[in-house]
Amino acid sequence: MKITDTKVLLIVLPYYEQIFNKSTVKAVVSKGIILLGLATVAAPLRKQGIKVKIIDLNLEMNPESILNKELKEFSPDYIGISITTPLFELAKFYAKIIKSQLKDVILIAGGPHPTVLPEDFLKETDFDIVVRGEGDETISEIVRGVKLEDIKGVSYKMNGKFFSNSKRELVSQLDNLDLPALDLYEIERYVHPRFMARRNPVASIETSRGCFGRCSFCNKSIFEAKYRMKSPERVIEEMQYTLSLGFREIHIIDDLFTGELNRAKTICEMIIRRGIDLTWYPRGGLRVDRLDKELFALMKKSGCYRIPLGIESGNQQVLDKMNKMTTLDQARRAVHMAKDAGLEVEGYFMLGLPGETDKTIKDTLNFSLSLDLDYAKYAITVPLPGTPLFEEWDNAGYIKTHDWTKYNFAVSARELYNHPTVSWQLIEKYYRLAPRKFYWRPEFIARRFLKSIRTGTLWDDVKTAIKVKWF
Repeated sequence: MKITDTKVLLIVLPYYEQIFNKSTVKAVVSKGIILLGLATVAAPLRKQGIKVKIIDLNLEMNPESILNKELKEFSPDYIGISITTPLFELAKFYAKIIKSQLKDVILIAGGPHPTVLPEDFLKETDFDIVVRGEGDETISEIVRGVKLEDIKGVSYKMNGKFFSNSKRELVSQLDNLDLPALDLYEIERYVHPRFMARRNPVASIETSRGCFGRCSFCNKSIFEAKYRMKSPERVIEEMQYTLSLGFREIHIIDDLFTGELNRAKTICEMIIRRGIDLTWYPRGGLRVDRLDKELFALMKKSGCYRIPLGIESGNQQVLDKMNKMTTLDQARRAVHMAKDAGLEVEGYFMLGLPGETDKTIKDTLNFSLSLDLDYAKYAITVPLPGTPLFEEWDNAGYIKTHDWTKYNFAVSARELYNHPTVSWQLIEKYYRLAPRKFYWRPEFIARRFLKSIRTGTLWDDVKTAIKVKWF
């Protein structure tokens, strides 16, 4: 077969119901979020003349019928799906559907979960190949027909046996990557509610990969801890390309956008200097120890409107135990600087971290209330496979199940593990209490009301408040 006759279908699984079905915030979470990884691996395939399509089943009312129609009409030779831990069963289900229609299609899995557990994943599903870690070069080699035994970074099954090749080196020069094939998505469908975006449609981009942090709950199995950056010039090129496609807002999904402060400042300065009209938001979150006043002023001027901070806990001992390498004073200072710059500030907090007690969870709630935050998100700790926390608690017998559907940040993890130091009754009590305490304070409501009047977002705020399950 000629390479130009080869067809590749990349699929976004219909994860919305799986993840958010029982979540209190389901009604205000957008289904239309660009999965950048698929556009990233699609670009080099298309450059080689390979026919590539992306279908986002998450946007469809009847995802199975849409998939069946696509399989019949496009008849791909290869299908690629990116899979996180809670989507394991969903991926397994859709793999069966695919293989029942196209028994000879090569099913390729990527993403955090198959990267961490490739052998188990292949044994339990109908997938043929796992791409471990970054797939930019690996998938191209697979589709070009390079022998599997000669491809680094793959695990596969053949004749009933499991094989796992040596690790592929990380991409060192991110500037050399092709611009992601975002045009393969139906751009006009990626619309977020006002709570999540200022303009629509919204695209995701990356400006760096990796993170030098060592948080015990974090899974870096794809990009690892090695921090690599795109140059400011490449980032600006990617932003302008993204806007030229019809997107009007950009969400940066880096683990560590501000890992190198001068680079982040230069990106903002270039946006300002070139007069690029966009709104943007560093959705991946920022470390509170990698920020300063000058950066916030430049971010605001360049179109950024909100800063999400990974604060996690309001107790210093808990932060130290999880190896966060930040302090409460740094968090306070970061919030203060961002507010001074005129930015909205969002705080991320976790309940049920290692070493928690009734007091430390109260400390987290009280600390979140003491900060001048516009939004606060509280999640229950989930020890994901591949993290130090999972290994520690699994070895100690605290993990109760490997039913991966239960590894979901959007709901209680009571069925997932026994916490070594606090009860589930206590964790769930604060999980329910925290958002009510934060959002229903009279001073917060008054401040939010005045702001929504000033910005013309009162009706959006009211609709959002009505949709959330507060009690």
